Amino acid sequence: MAIRKFRKIMKPVIFIVAIAMIGSGAWLTFTNLLQHHSAGETQYAYQLNGEKVSKVKIAREENNLMEQLNKMGQGKTSKELVSLIAFQKVINDELTLQLAEDMKIKVPSSEIKEEYEKIENSIGNKEQFKRMLSVQGYSKKSFKAMLEENLLLQKVMEKFAEEAKKSGKDGNLLFQEALAKKRNEMKIDKLSPEYEKLQLKVVEEKDGFKITNVDMADRVTQLMLMTGEEEAKVTEEVKKQFEEGIAFAKKAQEKGVLISKDLPINVQLAEYGKAFFEKLKSEVKIDEVELSRFFQANHNRYNQHASIDVDVAVLKIVPSKEDIAAIEKKAEETLKSLKKENFAKIGADLQKKSPETVIYEELGWFEKGAMVKEFEEAAFSSKEAQIYPKVISTQFGKHLLYIQEVQENKVKAAHILFREVASQASIDKSLKEAESIKEKLDKKEVTFETLKNINKNLLFAHTFTGVDKSGVIQGFVTDKALVDTMYAAEMNKVQIYSDDYAKKAGIIYLFSKTKQEEDKIVSLEEVQDRVRDEYRSWRAQQELQKIMN
Repeated sequence: MAIRKFRKIMKPVIFIVAIAMIGSGAWLTFTNLLQHHSAGETQYAYQLNGEKVSKVKIAREENNLMEQLNKMGQGKTSKELVSLIAFQKVINDELTLQLAEDMKIKVPSSEIKEEYEKIENSIGNKEQFKRMLSVQGYSKKSFKAMLEENLLLQKVMEKFAEEAKKSGKDGNLLFQEALAKKRNEMKIDKLSPEYEKLQLKVVEEKDGFKITNVDMADRVTQLMLMTGEEEAKVTEEVKKQFEEGIAFAKKAQEKGVLISKDLPINVQLAEYGKAFFEKLKSEVKIDEVELSRFFQANHNRYNQHASIDVDVAVLKIVPSKEDIAAIEKKAEETLKSLKKENFAKIGADLQKKSPETVIYEELGWFEKGAMVKEFEEAAFSSKEAQIYPKVISTQFGKHLLYIQEVQENKVKAAHILFREVASQASIDKSLKEAESIKEKLDKKEVTFETLKNINKNLLFAHTFTGVDKSGVIQGFVTDKALVDTMYAAEMNKVQIYSDDYAKKAGIIYLFSKTKQEEDKIVSLEEVQDRVRDEYRSWRAQQELQKIMN
């Protein structure tokens, strides 16, 4: 439900920060650190190449990892494993930030400001946002500093990707090599005693390959997240994987493939896999008759399939003041009939009768900072179970609240939400607004790109490429009727689309098809380079299986 707003703001690709703290040992670690700080104890874990690194930063990494594991049902993961990975990740991040300094990479203050405001605006309430930051232990200044670090980390990876294009190498490998060099040269001083056991150490050596405690922990955690199995069982499987990986790497070495021993073994083994495969691929001799058979057997995947490129804008249908007043009146009338005993039944019946406009939801237990301000104030206003005596207004609509149970720092509740859905008159008004936008687009007074600058009700504008006929617009929507309409539209003509489904969702589409490719059966000559490359890959895969069997 959208009311848990802050949990959804981390969709921006730059970073993931868990604002709503989980009720786990990681949260206790975090709060204890803050208490130590206030008591005058040192808040630094160590100095890395002369730069101080805070204990709070490590605790946050522990919390983030523990939350991921909890979400995957892995809450029983050992604290030692989580602490080790978090500790070493912070070292890697700090060294990457030092790489950024070496490479003279900086983040303009305007970019930090833009990211901060993007997140703040997604909350919709500045005061609520400040409170949420406070729950996580951030001030505005420290949150912006965290944003700057994450932007720098991203820019470092982008820089290595640019270098990769020039050199023809893999960008991640270039980064790992630079990071390994930094690790070999790093100096850690003034290490706080509780982190001594988290330092990097070799736990096993086989055929010249060194496996560290961090290599083991990384792979164990990844496999736990993938399989959902317990740590002990996964650890045994990881040991087998390392044995098989090292055996594979030895076969690659016999073929003349060599990878730097300075890299972490997980990276080494992955690179041996890629390099060995590419070597086998380069040795494939192409038989033209067999190549033709290969093409015929896989003909369909080389054919050109229909697709379009399309500019899309989404306009919000805005309910009028009269609409909102009518919805509030309905909520108030419903409130008069509510009792603890009938709250769930009335809520479920209303939702069944009007699923587009009414939502009944059991919210379960939640703490302060999890909900928007208006809802939270009502939820924590009582020390005993009750139907809240007023209609609560938030950006999501009108709420009727049943406070089911109350404990010292948390509340269990259910609510009935009356969504602020527009009347037909308001829909007609928004359609006229869409017609006005279409006219401006037709006259080239604005573009889809600049629409956001002229209309406050515009939710979204984007160019989608390679949209096929399945009805799925990747990363946006699944709507076969909409996609069919796009395919049938004239090229480069702006069109308005708002069927019943879209209107119920409170949106109107404007779109313009800018490119269209038709289905086409291709010949071998037209796709020869691609077929040759995939034929070599197929033969190399066969050879690889022979070698390893």
